Amino acid sequence: MAQNYPDIPSTETLQNSRQKLLDRDDAVASCFAGTTFPTAGLVEGMFCYRSDEKRLYQLSDAVAITWKLVFDLAKTPLHGEEVGSAAYKDAGTAADNVPTTADADGRYVLKAGDTMTGALTALATLAARASGATGDVHVNLQDETGNARGQLSWQRSDNTVRLRLYDAIGTLLQELVLATGDVTIDGGKVWHAGNDGAGSGLDADLLDGQEGSFYRNASNLDAGTVADARLPSNAHGGRTVSTGMPAGGADGDIWYVV
Repeated sequence: MAQNYPDIPSTETLQNSRQKLLDRDDAVASCFAGTTFPTAGLVEGMFCYRSDEKRLYQLSDAVAITWKLVFDLAKTPLHGEEVGSAAYKDAGTAADNVPTTADADGRYVLKAGDTMTGALTALATLAARASGATGDVHVNLQDETGNARGQLSWQRSDNTVRLRLYDAIGTLLQELVLATGDVTIDGGKVWHAGNDGAGSGLDADLLDGQEGSFYRNASNLDAGTVADARLPSNAHGGRTVSTGMPAGGADGDIWYVV
């Protein structure tokens, strides 16, 4: 084994140190190769090539005597068959759980084109950003088959935020639009406390499509014209409207002088 790394006292002559220097050179050149880990002259960061395993280890803790595998020379470094296996755990100590390729595929999300099977929790802010200076932003909601059932989006062209609801075949059912002006649902203005006054144009502000100023209070007919059809009839079912006093008539007749 090339694990002999003898100490050389400062008082020892160069002639007497020759073999020790050669032994130390062999140990360093071979990465302290041997079938066991060295137990003497340990220095944190030193390597040990286990010739029986064809694996290179590094001493990560000289006090706890912790050797960690760097790579297996019989395989490609960090090969999927080895990463996360027992060989990549601390030699003789508690393991560092380095994930295998399969673990990484299931435990970590790719930056593009991946699918998460569980819930994603954002403790502060979850941001969706436009990809460029001309792009919009979309967050799509899909059912288990991948069909679009809803969408939250920001549309750059008119600076609107839109919430859309789709049926199972992708037909748009409803769309809520938040804009700098009116808020609309399917193109219709949303009625709320900030826009329900006179002049809003909402049907809830109108009576038969007319503003309140179109109508007169029956006890306040001080202006305007009352249509003949709105005047009460006499006992015979008739009424007479004239510009002067009547010259005759029958009992029960009603005359209106204008």
